[in-house]
Amino acid sequence: NCLVVTVYSGNCLVVTVYSGNCLVVTVYSGNCLVVTVYSGNCLVVTVYSGNCLVVTVYSGNCSVVTVYSGNCLVVTVYSGNCSVVTVYSGNCSVVTVFSGNCSVVTVYSGNCSVVT
Repeated sequence: NCLVVTVYSGNCLVVTVYSGNCLVVTVYSGNCLVVTVYSGNCLVVTVYSGNCLVVTVYSGNCSVVTVYSGNCLVVTVYSGNCSVVTVYSGNCSVVTVFSGNCSVVTVYSGNCSVVT
């Protein structure tokens, strides 16, 4: 069981794996390459600001709130029971796969290329 609060500022390369019951709050600011895997029951709140390349995999029961601001390339896979709220602002290329029972609310603002 983990409670994680993290702030990344500047040019960052981040590879993270969360396993188990997790409450995660993360803020990324600047040019970021982020690869993350969540496994288990997860509550995740994330804010990305700046130029971002993000690859994320959620497996298990997940409640996810995410905000992307800036130029973003986002690839996300959700597997299991999911509650997802996402906001994209700026130029974004988005590929998303949902598998399982999902409740999804998404807002796109700006120039977006989306495959879901």
